[in-house]
Amino acid sequence: MYSNAYYKSVENSMKYHLKKDVYSGVATIKYHFDIKALVEKHNAKSLLDYGCGKAFHYFNQEKCQLWFGGPTFDQWLGLDSFYPFDPCVDRFAKHPDEGAKFDSVIAIQSLAGIPDADFPIVVNQLMQMTTKFCFIGNKLKKGKASKGDPTLAEYYKGDRVDPEWWKEQFKGWQGSELVLKFIE
Repeated sequence: MYSNAYYKSVENSMKYHLKKDVYSGVATIKYHFDIKALVEKHNAKSLLDYGCGKAFHYFNQEKCQLWFGGPTFDQWLGLDSFYPFDPCVDRFAKHPDEGAKFDSVIAIQSLAGIPDADFPIVVNQLMQMTTKFCFIGNKLKKGKASKGDPTLAEYYKGDRVDPEWWKEQFKGWQGSELVLKFIE
């Protein structure tokens, strides 16, 4: 389904996850008020967290106490269900089933590692799974995913630090509301 570069990128990220205390889910905190406003606006009850990392915002009570005053992120949002997905974390590596639908989908700083050839596939998957809103949050700076492995450099041709590049990738979005938010 995906290119060899996609699987190589996942493999590299899996190794990075194991070596470092990274991708905990803390990046979501920078966008949590925006996401909550969308959940309330759309009365969303289910969520797919695409690229959830280690998902501490759902499962680490100490972090949840610090970040949300006690409840987990899904509880704080008022959701009935959530699906944490990250192909780079064994615990969350199972992709949602074909035909799965979620009121809301979030992808926080997780799409920069998708090779250019696979980007349209992922965008289409997100569009097909989202019924009410999709929130894409990303930093506008080069990340390790796109420059960390020189053998993959040719698969990341787009300028991912430019908001216009991101808008171009999602220009065919249909159905649910799409929100792209960038931070520096």
